[in-house]
Amino acid sequence: MLTVQELQAILLTDYNAKGFLKKWQSVTPKWAGDLAELGLIHTEISETMEAVRDGDEEHMAEELAGIVIRVLNFASRHNINLMEYITEEFKRNTNRPFLHGRKVI
Repeated sequence: MLTVQELQAILLTDYNAKGFLKKWQSVTPKWAGDLAELGLIHTEISETMEAVRDGDEEHMAEELAGIVIRVLNFASRHNINLMEYITEEFKRNTNRPFLHGRKVI
């Protein structure tokens, strides 16, 4: 099984080979490219929501994979070791109260 860092490296190689790394790095101002790429992540999330609404588990899984791939590529482009941040966020979450003090729907 791959680590998150290994997966990021593999995905970044493909991302670069297909021209996306250069595309997003060339957008000026830099934040505009970042917002555009985050918009694509949002699109994947919206497509996942549609799959949930349609009860299409396979399509939902495909879209979830798309979300993860786009997030990992975005993190790689910003030289973020996402596993480090996932680990820290998980530690913070383990110390939060049950349902974070919220009511269930």
